[in-house]
Amino acid sequence: FTSLKLLVTAGDGPPPGDNDEVALMNNWNLMSFDVDIEENAPADVFSSLISDGNLVYVTGFGENGSVFFDPNGPGFLNTLTSIDAGSGYWVKVFNETNLSASGMGIPQNYGIDLQGGWNLAGFWLDPNMPPEDAFASLINNGNLVYATGFGENGATFFDPNGPGFLNTLTALENGYGYWVKVNNAVPNFQYPAGGGFSARQIALDINPEINKTNQFMFLNGTVSFENIDYFAGDKVSVTTQDGILVGELEILEDGNLMTTAVYGNDNTTSDKDGAFEGEQLVFTYGNFVSAPISVEFAPTMELRKVDLFFQNIPQEFGLAQNFPNPFNPVTSIQYMLPEAVDVQLIVYDLMGKKVRTLVSGSQTAGYKTVVWDARDDSGIPVSAGMYIYELRSGSFSAVQKMVLLK
Repeated sequence: FTSLKLLVTAGDGPPPGDNDEVALMNNWNLMSFDVDIEENAPADVFSSLISDGNLVYVTGFGENGSVFFDPNGPGFLNTLTSIDAGSGYWVKVFNETNLSASGMGIPQNYGIDLQGGWNLAGFWLDPNMPPEDAFASLINNGNLVYATGFGENGATFFDPNGPGFLNTLTALENGYGYWVKVNNAVPNFQYPAGGGFSARQIALDINPEINKTNQFMFLNGTVSFENIDYFAGDKVSVTTQDGILVGELEILEDGNLMTTAVYGNDNTTSDKDGAFEGEQLVFTYGNFVSAPISVEFAPTMELRKVDLFFQNIPQEFGLAQNFPNPFNPVTSIQYMLPEAVDVQLIVYDLMGKKVRTLVSGSQTAGYKTVVWDARDDSGIPVSAGMYIYELRSGSFSAVQKMVLLK
């Protein structure tokens, strides 16, 4: 959501009867309240949204898995029956709006039970806190697996065991909800007391064409290119088989790929707007498609590492003029193979006598370069003059001339 404006005070939480006001963006929001609401049935908590016809769904998560509230469905089918202090919730609205709730302020030393696996927790402290501080007790025990968040830039990720520069979740903020995965259950988990410097959530450059749903996974890894110019900051597109853009991987200076969310289909809409579970993902850079790699979409919020390779494959066979030409004593010869094929590249003198076999054997498709050092097959330097080099690959053959100066 665009922002969370929470009318609270620092310290032990807002006083009894304080008002918690939240600004929701249209579409999905991952939020929590920092007040313990007395009349906490979803129909009561979200009554203003329901009366305006603005609420689509509310979902939560507990020891029995996912629960939901549909304001437009039969009430007996709803499994989310209360909005509890310390818990996080997915809330989907048609239009951005403000939501208010009143209740007893959650004290700073409030505790929640974490089950082994995923948990959907709220954050009720002020000021904001970096995840490495908020989850320090879990990290020190080797118990924290991942933490993920969701805001105006979509889903964010924190891996306590990965390189810090790849983490996109950098601050836990008052009033947001967070997914927390632990190895072992933790009774009465408490955030540490605040009082340090307020952390900031880094701003992410996310393409607005990507539909940021509540179904997502994360990717990072490496990328390499052959015969393709690229720049740090460029992005690799992640699409579905039918071309829906579901994520973008930013290329870093060292060829690493920044962690990014890849989004799944929103089950609350009739049109396909993300990847289906089990659907193969496609990776492209401009007009280039990565070498075959099998990555299926799974809405598990887990991290998948990928190693992408992009290669500029020529459309037809070709033999380029050597460079430099004339040369002394080294020159480079480039040739193009649109497919894997047996190749021979041979240098002849003007009398047609073979001087040097530069290439002989099977090669993969691509732009190839070989260097000739002006020596024959016996390693003896050849004399100055004009030479001919010939490429043979399948039914293709081509000849070029070059001049050696002494």
